[in-house]
Amino acid sequence: MAAVFSLYTVIVPMFFGYSDLRNRYISLIPMVWMHILYDYLKKHKAIRGPWLLMIFFSVITMINTCQALIASPYISRMIKSGGEFSDSILKQGIGDYSFIYMLVLMTIIFFWEGMESSGKWRICYLSLAVLGEATIVLSNYMMALILSVLGIGVLLCFKIIRNNTLMLLLVILLFMVLLLFWRPLFSLILEKVLIFIPDGKTFDRLQQMHLSLYGKGISIFDEFVLGRIPVLSISTNSIIKYPFFGLIYGRLSKSLGYYVEFGQHSFILDTMALYGVGIGIMLVFLLSYPFFIEGRMKGKKREISIVFFAAMIFILGFNNATYSLAIVLYVIYPYICDKVVKEAQLC
Repeated sequence: MAAVFSLYTVIVPMFFGYSDLRNRYISLIPMVWMHILYDYLKKHKAIRGPWLLMIFFSVITMINTCQALIASPYISRMIKSGGEFSDSILKQGIGDYSFIYMLVLMTIIFFWEGMESSGKWRICYLSLAVLGEATIVLSNYMMALILSVLGIGVLLCFKIIRNNTLMLLLVILLFMVLLLFWRPLFSLILEKVLIFIPDGKTFDRLQQMHLSLYGKGISIFDEFVLGRIPVLSISTNSIIKYPFFGLIYGRLSKSLGYYVEFGQHSFILDTMALYGVGIGIMLVFLLSYPFFIEGRMKGKKREISIVFFAAMIFILGFNNATYSLAIVLYVIYPYICDKVVKEAQLC
């Protein structure tokens, strides 16, 4: 199936003269093959190397990015896919959009490893999670911040209620209390958090969220609907109009150098719009497949698998795909799952 997807998304654009789309999917094809890379590394017992290399890369880039963001709060958002200015920033070791969203997943992993470890390793991993969350806060990517906080929160709930019926009842009770008093509690939390957030887009949006609790200004949800949904609806409208073969069969046009028939802000929806629902479903299957093999949705592994699967759908449903996301989702995540199994066997 991966071979069919790879050949189709490269050959068909070439026939209709869309060389830029062909090149885009050539660069993204490794994503659907990444789990094969993991199987190869696992077979040759070489998987620990990429894990340690990813930690080293993440730490160095987090430190560089935090320092740069303190001096210039929007520097990560200023980095584009090309150009001399962007290249000069990246050469300084400063993270861009792809690094920040990769860091969402790595921060969740660091937190998970911190919860499951003990002694100095617990301190080490939790410190990495704190550094990751600080970088995300400073980066001014609000969606990345929400995803990382939700991911950590869900993992923490899983940890609390694991094999403990009493704690499950307490969590349900706490949730009911939060439903009743969420507005004053959320307002109090935001007031305290805003004290520590530097000026920037994250501060503005959190403040906007705080004001919207009292009916002042537009809410974050409304802003998301007004800003992101119209872009995504361009792709969904094209899916509805050309469900079988998509836009790629000579139905694309450009305005000011950009294609106007798909939103270019969702890897999954854009693929469906370009190539049809069949290829889109194939993509979703290929992306989801590694989460449902080798019992990764069972036992303790289920906790990290649910969080990662939800994060994958959300990130690739509302953003574009990158190499860094693929590496974490399809190389690092399986390694963590196998690590859980190995540790259970040693107990």
